[in-house]
Formats: sequence, C-alpha cells, structure tokens
Amino acid sequence: MSDIIVNVTLSNLDGNWCVSDGYIFSLEDIKRLRQLGICGVLTGTLGTLAQQNVFLSVPLRLLGEEVLWIITNGHGRLNVTQSSTVPLSLRSTSVREQVRDDNATLIQRSFALQRDTKLKEHLSKTQKYGQTGAVPGDPALFQETPNDSLVLKHTRRDPAAAAALLLASSLLRDQYCHQLDLFSYLKRQNFVVSPGARFGGKYIIYPGDPLRYHSHLIVADTQDYHRDPLDFSAISAGARLATAVKKTWVLNAQIPETREITCFSVEWAGFG
Repeated sequence: MSDIIVNVTLSNLDGNWCVSDGYIFSLEDIKRLRQLGICGVLTGTLGTLAQQNVFLSVPLRLLGEEVLWIITNGHGRLNVTQSSTVPLSLRSTSVREQVRDDNATLIQRSFALQRDTKLKEHLSKTQKYGQTGAVPGDPALFQETPNDSLVLKHTRRDPAAAAALLLASSLLRDQYCHQLDLFSYLKRQNFVVSPGARFGGKYIIYPGDPLRYHSHLIVADTQDYHRDPLDFSAISAGARLATAVKKTWVLNAQIPETREITCFSVEWAGFG
C-alpha cells in the first residue's frame, strides 16, 4: 500500500522559511485518513462561486499536529512545493520585471473593460429610473485595487529534503510540544479529533466518525502545572458553554519532566 501524500508549501516571510498546513488532494488518501480517525477540514470551493461554501470538496486541510502524527506513525510522507508558482526561468530580475509589466498592462485593460461595462449598466439603470445626477466617469464609482501577487518579488530555491526537518522544527517549539503531546494522547484513546474553535476550545472530540456521532467533549489548551495560573472564571465559563451545547468541557495539563498528560472534565450544574 502506497504512502499517503501530504502536500505542504515552503514560504519565505522576511527571510524566514516556514511551512504551511498540510493538504490532501487524493480521494483515496482521504478515505484512508478517515479510517485512521483523521478527518481534517475540506477547503475546496468554486472560484466563481466562493460564497457557496456549503458544498466544499478537496483539498482536505490538516492541522500541524495531524501532519506530524501521520508522518511519525509511518502512514504517509511529505510532498513539498515552493510558495511561488513561477518557473525557474522567471527568477531572473529582468525577466520577472518584464512579466510584471506585461501583467500590469493586461490588468489595466481588464479594468478598462470592466469600467466600461459597469458604466453602461449604471447609465442604463439611471435612465430607466430617471436618475441622472451621477456624473458619468466619476472615479468614486469605481475603486481599483492593485494586484502585486502575480509574480512574487522574493523567491529562493531550497532543498525539498529539508522540509521534514523544517516542519518538525517549526511545530516542535516549546509552546507547541504540549499541543502535539495532547493530540497524540487523544489519538491513543481512539478519539477522532477536530478543530474546536467554533466551540471555544482547542479540539472537539468525537467517539467515532463525525458522520455517525455527535461530538462529546470540548478540549481546552494544555496547561503547565507549575507555571500557568488556574482561572476559575474561565473554567466555569467553558463548562457552562459546553453544557449548553450538550458537551463536556475538558481541562488538561502536562508534567514537563515526564510529558504525561492528565485530563479533567467539568460540567456546569448551576442552571437557572
């Protein structure tokens, strides 16, 4: 059985290389991930109907924890691409500037056509309803926004072999180790883990496939026993929120020396 292909993108931000979230484009890989309890979030939509986000499709977006879990457990491998889609021949400054100028000309022509079309529609409507106060060609009617993203100004070649190390180094920082340990702990309990921002938590926990079960738990961010304060108002607020949506609020903490995760469930009992 072939490995699951996780697509990641290398980006250069102010001279620092970083790795994007993982994306899955193969339906077969998505099926295999679902059997492993990794559901991700579908993000594909139609470019011309972006507002129709109810019927999303591939690619499947994965959290950083999910990507590392797949790789470290031997279920898949990384496919690394550059953030720039510009071919190597365009990395020359002179060629890139020429392409940018040509694109700028095409954009201006496109704007002119759109402006003429919108102007004709506007005049037709004003004549229909007898409103002729607007001055034709008024620049306030048409706002142009520049588009400089067609050709990236800063590109760089980097060995794809370093992507796995870069991914691990960017995700395994001190503040992120706790999240990865928590995710691995929940997976060992045979839970299906999904992002929990819509319920005010770090993760939402399902006892099985989300198409068969409702989520049962809302897991908060991992805390440090020795350094992080225990906010009772946040605990009561989280528990009340979870109970209101028929779930349980889960606190968790980690002992830094052993990296052992301990969880506590909290329910709100003060109704009325």
